[in-house]
Amino acid sequence: MQHPKAPESDSRFRSEGPRTVGRTRPDLVVGGYRELGAERMQALGRSFLLLDVDGTLAPHGSDSPPEGVSEWLRSLSDAGIRCYIVSNAGQRRMQSFCGKLGLPFLANAGKPSPRGVATALERLGARPAETAFLGDQLFTDMACARRSGVLAILTHPIPGREPVQVVLKRMLERVVVRRILDAEQLRLWKSGTSTERSGG
Repeated sequence: MQHPKAPESDSRFRSEGPRTVGRTRPDLVVGGYRELGAERMQALGRSFLLLDVDGTLAPHGSDSPPEGVSEWLRSLSDAGIRCYIVSNAGQRRMQSFCGKLGLPFLANAGKPSPRGVATALERLGARPAETAFLGDQLFTDMACARRSGVLAILTHPIPGREPVQVVLKRMLERVVVRRILDAEQLRLWKSGTSTERSGG
């Protein structure tokens, strides 16, 4: 099934300077996607989960899901939680990746613009208040989630070879994460234990 591209993001969503730091703060931090199980989603009051792919479910550039992803998704589905991929990757690769999982998707989503999330919510018939977004990048995934009004969940990135532009963003992320997470949250994130952001 073909999925149309989301509209290109405009310039006001491309800023990654200091002014965006507060708008990239996650609501929840996890050490990996497996920590976000059905019970956790239910405790958060979320019935819909939007997912990034590169660095979140698989190493960057993968066209096949790693072992364990399908089982994790099945456990969510069995609990009535509906998942949807929202990725900046191209149509052909996402069609291959998501086709192997049987997941609906939106490629070329234009994150950090919230337009891709808005499209996904419309297709799912979901409201922001009942939706979470899991991603590994502050300046695309978390910024997009915050602007969309969905629960922003940051996961530690899956290791892999990344394009130079992502490598450069990772350098800035390492600085920003230390500014937006307190010491305990940062420790828990590095050790692979979930933590919610309190306040703010």
